Amino acid sequence: MNNNILISVIIPVYNEAAIAAETATSLILYLDNKFLEKNYEIIFSDDGSTDDTVKIINLIDHPKIRIVSHAPNHGKGSAVRDGMFAANGEIALFTDCDLAYGTEIIGVFYDEMIKTAADAAIGSRRLHSEGYAGYSFLRKLASKIYYKFVSVFINFLHWNKVIVYALAGTLGLPLTFLLIKLMFLTKGKKNVSKTI
Repeated sequence: MNNNILISVIIPVYNEAAIAAETATSLILYLDNKFLEKNYEIIFSDDGSTDDTVKIINLIDHPKIRIVSHAPNHGKGSAVRDGMFAANGEIALFTDCDLAYGTEIIGVFYDEMIKTAADAAIGSRRLHSEGYAGYSFLRKLASKIYYKFVSVFINFLHWNKVIVYALAGTLGLPLTFLLIKLMFLTKGKKNVSKTI
């Protein structure tokens, strides 16, 4: 970590040639004003794009912008991970290339993390009334199911962070999910052991 860099903004990209340059310009304008000492970096993390995304980003001549890339395409999670590993900032965050939440949200997250000394902050569409505007019924349903699963899993992790890796590796996923469900159902009961 480079202590001179306060914030790393990671932008996972896959075939974003049409908007990458505009995104870079928007981020530079916002971050130059927010961080007057210019102590930030923008990392475009390319997930094996097959268009001119990498070429366009490489043409952006700005000292605060760099790119990490891998091929073939492995999915957004892989691009986010690679960007996070490449980050030098004290705080690292990611947002999509279309800047769907605008650039100001970067400052909101940064300020809140500094104010609260939080180790992590997670944004969620569920926290805003218009978070799922324009989504189909099926997409909304899939999101609710996913968030329920994550909620159950996080409750389990909160109880015993170490055991999750052992469960997933030795018992297999179906049994792991059953144990997570059992832990969820017994949460809050006084006489339930929290270790296995």
